[in-house]
Amino acid sequence: MEKIFEITPFLGFYHEQCKKFVDKNMFEPQFHKYIRLVKVKFWYGTCSGSGENIYGKYILGIQCEYHNPINGEKKQTEIHSGTLSSIDINTKELELVEGDYITKFNICYNDIISYIKLTTKKNKILELGNYDKNCEKTLIFNNDEKPNMIQSFHGFYNEYGLRALGFTHLKRQNYFFLNLIDVFRLRHKLKTDEQEREKWTEEEIKILNYDARAFIRLCLLPDSQFSSVIKFCC
Repeated sequence: MEKIFEITPFLGFYHEQCKKFVDKNMFEPQFHKYIRLVKVKFWYGTCSGSGENIYGKYILGIQCEYHNPINGEKKQTEIHSGTLSSIDINTKELELVEGDYITKFNICYNDIISYIKLTTKKNKILELGNYDKNCEKTLIFNNDEKPNMIQSFHGFYNEYGLRALGFTHLKRQNYFFLNLIDVFRLRHKLKTDEQEREKWTEEEIKILNYDARAFIRLCLLPDSQFSSVIKFCC
């Protein structure tokens, strides 16, 4: 049976003193499969740590924002970074609009990550750091016929900066399928349970957040309109 999610190894160098992060763990386990990466930001500059003989400019940290479409919740991670005290720090941010997602991942590292490049389906690029072909690693997790999307990041960091990075990815159509399961479940309940259907008056719907209102109203549509919306989503 084909696995829905694929998890990459940690790319980089890390040891037991490094701090580990797994972004999806910000959310309750039942929501892990639904979350979507909407923004990623990197810090780049001179390392300020001491004790490992690491000198120069490297990727210092990462911060991401994720959206849970089930309840409309957006969460931003902590900044997973080394000491951000040098005067030459640069930042770059990639914001993913609806329908866009990261499909290519390039990284350079030896003792610490020195270069990151992310490319999206719509050819938006975030590139930061010093590229060195001798230490480049490219994860091949995609093809044009069935594109995969990066869903969430995980990694290690310490006082020097970002030491290792990996991610969870899945096929785009599988992500849509997972998110539509609850739509079909609720629609079935509304069509077969008159008491449940009558509960959702306009007054009850109005008190929900925007995403939840859209979710309920979609499930209450007549069959022809519901089918048209679902075809568009897929």
